[in-house]
Amino acid sequence: AIKQLASELFGDKKAIIEFNLSQFHSIQELHEAFHQVRDASVRGRVPLVCWDEFDTAFDGQPLGWLKEFLAPMQDAEFSAGSVTHPFV
Repeated sequence: AIKQLASELFGDKKAIIEFNLSQFHSIQELHEAFHQVRDASVRGRVPLVCWDEFDTAFDGQPLGWLKEFLAPMQDAEFSAGSVTHPFV
């Protein structure tokens, strides 16, 4: 339903991107995913991102990925190393 709604709203300008966090093993992999989202935005497409298995533990912590999403959700940017990348 969400994908159909995105098609109706954004047509060809949408970019549906799906990731499964249970397959990620490092912050670097998450940053690579963030770059894919950013690339879609830079190309003028509206990214609709589905994060499957969001409740997966990371680094031995239940919901361990959650802290990595807080700044990107609030500030629309993420930091990889010493560089900050805006999503838009």
